[in-house]
Formats: sequence, C-alpha cells, structure tokens
Amino acid sequence: MKKTNIKLISVQKGLTLIELMIALVLSLAVMFAVGNLLITSSRTASLSDSISQTQETGRFAVAFLNRQLMQAGYSSSATDVIPFVPIGNNAFNTQDSTTDNTGDRIAIRRAIDDSNRVSCVGSALLLPDGSIVPEDDIVTDVFWVEVDNNNVSSLRCATYRDSDNSVLSGPNSLAAGVEAMHALYGVSDGLTPNGARNVTRYVRANDVADWTSVYAVKVAMLTRSAEETYGAGIDRNYILLDADMYEFPNARLQRQVFTTTVARANF
Repeated sequence: MKKTNIKLISVQKGLTLIELMIALVLSLAVMFAVGNLLITSSRTASLSDSISQTQETGRFAVAFLNRQLMQAGYSSSATDVIPFVPIGNNAFNTQDSTTDNTGDRIAIRRAIDDSNRVSCVGSALLLPDGSIVPEDDIVTDVFWVEVDNNNVSSLRCATYRDSDNSVLSGPNSLAAGVEAMHALYGVSDGLTPNGARNVTRYVRANDVADWTSVYAVKVAMLTRSAEETYGAGIDRNYILLDADMYEFPNARLQRQVFTTTVARANF
C-alpha cells in the first residue's frame, strides 16, 4: 500500500475588532494618566521653585535690614545721634507712603568709627577723593524699593554723608524680587518708673513727633517670584502693616509677606 502524505494547514486568527478597540481604549487611558502625572509634576515643581524664590528673597532681605536697623543711632563717642532721618523730600530722608506701590523709605543714621566704616552693602566707605570717612562723621543708610526699566522690583540702598549730603555709595541693588516695603515706628511716651524704655505704640513716620523716642521698628516686605507658575491665575490680596491692600487679580506670580520687629540697640 502506498502511504498518502496529508499536509495539515493551520489556520491563523487575528484580533477581533472589539479586542482592538479595547486595547486602544486601555492604551489611551494609560497615556492620559501618564500625561496628567507629568503635567501635575511640572506644575508642582514650578510652584515649589516659585515659593522657594520668594522665601529666599524675603529671608535674606529681612535679615539684612535687621542688621542695619541695629546700627540706628550708633556712636562710639559721647555724641548723641538721632537714629533715623526725619520725614523729608530729599533722597536721604525717611519717607512714608500708604498708597505708593513700592512703599516706604527707611533712613538709618550712625556715627563712623573703625568698626563700621562700610557702606550699606558692606563695601569700604570712602569720600569722593578716595580718603577714608573721618571718625564720628554721621552717615545715613537709606533703604527703599524701586522698579527698574525691565519691570523688576528690588530692595535698594545708598549711603549719604550728612555734613554735605554727598553720596558715598549707591544706589545699590540688594535683593531682586522685593515688591514693597512698609515700616512702623515704635515710640515711647517716656521712661517707666524703673527706667525701662517700653514701646507705647507703633505709628507711621508722619506721626513721629520725636525721633529720639523711637525704640523699635516694625517692617513688612512683599516678595514675588521671578516667573509665573503654570495653571490658572488666582485673585490674591496682601496687607502690609498700615498700607492699603495690595490686590493682584488673576495672579500667577507667587508672593509672600515677611515681617520683622527690631528693637533699637543704641540710645
């Protein structure tokens, strides 16, 4: 007998249309979830960076100004130095504003000796002719917030010589991202029976009758991030001491308020 070779043909089957649709839907769901995760991560990173910027700027600016305020009224001799320059229109005067977007100007007076012969930024303090500032000369360190031509706001300072109103240093930029600064001055109505100098109340610079009776300063700063965060904007309002409310509709920039109170160390 002859053997008959029988070839078996295997039949291959593909995916059905329903199976393809299910696979497509699952793939789209996974892609959507991954996309949302990436977007959320990007927004979180952007928000975290912006908050870090405002915090670093605020902490540095407040700490720097704290050290400067501690020098108000300093004199190593018997000379009495008025701690702050009274209200005025000159660049080295204290200035009070509740409506100006950049806020107040703080003018701190001190007498020069070998321990503090530096400008408001810590550089060597020299006269225009290059000689050193004489001992017991009175200088004023002025701090304010200013917006430059690129719409960047920063805390700035300059050092003036009281005897001739000459500029010894500055203007100098200290911290970019400071949007406003306001100050209140703690005044005393007199010594307590035990001789203590207690602050009776905090007032605006315009309401200080005697600058030698100022024994503390309360400062508030508003800082902002350099870049906008992702996502929709939010209406935000901020209050700095006695100033009018700062309103930012649909804001995407992160902002924070920092406050500090410094007791006068020299009197």
